[in-house]
Amino acid sequence: IVPQRSEIARMVDKYENGKCFEVNEVNRMVDYIRQLSTDCSLKRTLSMKSLAAAKDFTLENAKMYLR
Repeated sequence: IVPQRSEIARMVDKYENGKCFEVNEVNRMVDYIRQLSTDCSLKRTLSMKSLAAAKDFTLENAKMYLR
């Protein structure tokens, strides 16, 4: 649950590894959770995309900001 114009929403959009919802979009959240509970292919895809995205958030990458 994040604003659509947030940095988290931007990252989810960039890496295509989930969905973001506004606080009042309860029905959309429920639909998405139900979809994930039955769609193994979607869960696998989101998992793979999340693992790929994690490569951009390593300790080595963080250290570059401290230089």
